[in-house]
Amino acid sequence: MPPEKEDALTRWERMRPKPEPRERQFDTRPPTMAEIDQLIGQRIAAEHEFLMEILAELVAHLQDEMVAAPPGPPGPPRTAGSPGRAGQLPIVKLGAHGKRNVPKRFRAGEKIVCLPKPRNVAHAYGAGTVGAGLSAIRREVLMYIAQIAPLTEAIPPRLYGGTERVIHWLTEELVALGHDVTLFASGDSCTSAKLEALWPRALRLDGSIRDPNALHMAMLEHVRHRASEFEFLHFHLDYYPFSLFSRQSTPFVTTLHGRLDLPEHQPVFNIFSSVPVISISNAQRRPLPQARWMKTIHHGLPESLLMPQPVKPHYLAFLGRIAPEKRLDCAIRIAEHCGVPLRIAAKVDRVDREYYEGEIRPLLDSPNVEYIGEISDKDKSAFLSGAIALLVPIDWPEPFGLVMIEAMACGTPVIAFNRGSAAEVIDDGLTGFIVEDEAGAIGAVDRLAQLSRGKIRQRFEERFTARRMALDYLAVHRELLESTAPRLRLVVD
Repeated sequence: MPPEKEDALTRWERMRPKPEPRERQFDTRPPTMAEIDQLIGQRIAAEHEFLMEILAELVAHLQDEMVAAPPGPPGPPRTAGSPGRAGQLPIVKLGAHGKRNVPKRFRAGEKIVCLPKPRNVAHAYGAGTVGAGLSAIRREVLMYIAQIAPLTEAIPPRLYGGTERVIHWLTEELVALGHDVTLFASGDSCTSAKLEALWPRALRLDGSIRDPNALHMAMLEHVRHRASEFEFLHFHLDYYPFSLFSRQSTPFVTTLHGRLDLPEHQPVFNIFSSVPVISISNAQRRPLPQARWMKTIHHGLPESLLMPQPVKPHYLAFLGRIAPEKRLDCAIRIAEHCGVPLRIAAKVDRVDREYYEGEIRPLLDSPNVEYIGEISDKDKSAFLSGAIALLVPIDWPEPFGLVMIEAMACGTPVIAFNRGSAAEVIDDGLTGFIVEDEAGAIGAVDRLAQLSRGKIRQRFEERFTARRMALDYLAVHRELLESTAPRLRLVVD
C-alpha cells in the first residue's frame, strides 16, 4: 500500500518494533491519568519522553481521523483492524510488545525501545472523545509479575502461616488491580493468579519430604528459565534467590519476612549488598544497614476480611503460636493478676511440643484460662471482637506481628511488649499500649476504657489494608524497572 494512501493507525501498527531476542528493551512505567490527560495538549516531560511521544502520535492520528470525517451514529462492536464508519474511532489493539518496526527516529542507539508489554485485550473505541480512548490505553499499560512463594505452606495456608497469607493477599490485590500475575507455589494453593505448581502439596503436610531445600532449589531454577516471560520477579524466599538472579536481566526484589539479627546473616548481606530487598518493619532491617533496602512495607490484609462484631468484650485474648519467644506464660500471669479470663487460640508446632508439654500445659489447668486451639480466618472476627484486648507479650525481635493488625481490624486494642516492630504497628494510646514488662501490661489493662474501638478500626483502614500494601509494592517495582531501563536518545534521520 503506498504510504500516502495508508491509514494512519494501520501505519502506526505496522511500524511497531521487534525487540532483540532475550531482551526486553522498554520503559515499563505505566502513565498516570494526569499524564494521559496532558497528551492532547502538550508533550510529556523528558524523563519518559519516548513512551509519551508514541502515545502522542497515536492521539494525533485519532484526532486527524475525527476531524476528517463527520461523526456518525455508533455502530456494533468491531474486530481489531476493521475499518468502521466515518467518524467512528478505529479499534486500537496493543498486542504483544515488539512485533513490528518503528521509524528510525524512535531508536535509542542500537536498541529499539518499545511500549510496555500490554495485556491481551482489544479495546473498541466507539463514538466518543479521545480522552475515553486514552483511559482505555492506560488500562493496557500494566505489568507481568511473578510471585515466588515458599513451598512449605499452601497459598493461602489452611490455618496458621503469616507469610503465606500475606503473599496470598498481595497476589489477589495485584490481580484485582489488573496486573498479570503468576504465582509459583505448591499445587494445593488457591489463587486468582496463574498458578505454577512446583510440588503437588504443601511440604509441611507431605510426610514423604525430608529435604525441603532440594525442592526450593529446583523451583528457583525453574523460575530462572522462565524469567524472560515476566517484567518483574518478586521473591519471598529469604536470601536463596540472591546469587542466581543477580546473574540475569529481569528485575527482581526479595521481601525478607524473617528475623535478621543472627550473626550468620552478616556475611551474606556483605557479599550481596547490591541485591534489592524490602523489609516488613524498620526494626527488622536495623541489624543489616549494609543491605540495599528499597523500602519498608508493612503488611496489610483485605479490608473486609475481619470486621468488628456486635458482641460485648469480656476476656483477654492470645492468638497465634505457642513457642518460647511468644511468652504465653506471661499472658497467663497478666490475665490472672487482672482477674480477667484469658482465651488462647494458637497452634503448637512439632518443634515446640516439648516446651508446650513442660512449660505451658500445666498453666492451662487454671479455671481462668481456656485453650481453644488453632482457628481460621472465619473464626477470628468473633474471637477478637469478644476480647477487651489482645495480649502480645513477645520476647524476641518479631519482624511484624500480623495478629496485631488482625485485632485492629476488629477494633480490638493491643497490649504488646516493646520488642521488634510493635512500636511501629501500634499507635500508643490510640490503637493500644506499648509496655516494657508484665507490670506495664497489667497497668495498661486498667486504661483500656480510654480507647475507642471505632477509632482503632479507622486506623487499621488508614494504615494496614492489602490494597495499600499492593500499591506500595508496585511503587518499588516501578522504581526498579525505571532504574534498570536503558536511557533513551532520540535520533532524527
